[in-house]
Amino acid sequence: MVYLHVNATVKDYDEWKADFERYHSLRADFGGKGYQLYRTTEKSNEIVVVIEFESEQRAREWTNYLKSQGELLEPKMEADVSYLELVEQKQVSAV
Repeated sequence: MVYLHVNATVKDYDEWKADFERYHSLRADFGGKGYQLYRTTEKSNEIVVVIEFESEQRAREWTNYLKSQGELLEPKMEADVSYLELVEQKQVSAV
C-alpha cells in the first residue's frame, strides 16, 4: 500500500470539502481504499489528507487526474503532495 499525503491551505474549507466528497466514487475507481482528513487546530483552512492506494502508480494517476481537472492548483489551494510507504506502526499501551 502507498499513501498519498497532501498538505494544503484551502481558500474556503466548506467549498473544498464539498469538492472532496464529490470525488469519492471516482477516487475509489482509481484505487483509493480510504482516507484520513485533518485540520490544524490553529487555522481551520490548513488541512492534511492521507489517502490509501493499492500502489504508487495508482496514487500518481489520481494526482495527475486531479491536476488535469484544475484541482490541487492555485487559486483553489496551495498543496504539497508526497507519496508515503508505511514502514512501521506500533500501538502504545500502559504496562
